[in-house]
Amino acid sequence: MFKKGDRVEILPEFQDDGDDQFCWIVLDDEEKGRVDICPTNLDLPIRPRYTVRTNQIQLSPNPVGGLDALVNSHTLALEFSRALRSLLSSEEMQAVVLLNASEADSRICHSHDFCDANVVMHDIFLAHGMDPAEQGGAERWGPLWDDAWSLAKAAGVGFSSEGYSRET
Repeated sequence: MFKKGDRVEILPEFQDDGDDQFCWIVLDDEEKGRVDICPTNLDLPIRPRYTVRTNQIQLSPNPVGGLDALVNSHTLALEFSRALRSLLSSEEMQAVVLLNASEADSRICHSHDFCDANVVMHDIFLAHGMDPAEQGGAERWGPLWDDAWSLAKAAGVGFSSEGYSRET
């Protein structure tokens, strides 16, 4: 039985070209002989989710690096920033950064003025197999969500693969 957070491999006879280059993680517990998986080392703001039959995958012989090892607040903040930048125009992003810089209430992020940023962050968590909306999810993932959001906001939502930047 595959469980959420398991590292898996797609069996060679079911692989598409390049599938063996990805680190796959199970997003939800197995149900009716099927499971959702996602590549974790894919450089996209929102990672794809694939539903596969359980006879198409096997547990990775190197299970080290489940959800806790693969995800940290910096990674989530970087992905959140990339996702926002893919959704908003450069003018909107500049406005978010300027409005956030002048905002006195640290709990307010002006990305919400231009999109439902909670949905953006939630999609990023789901891509890592974490669902803050599931029972107990807020307690389990809430601090990580808050840390990632704070990092992205403090960096002016200007993360790059090289680090932080206030550039838009």
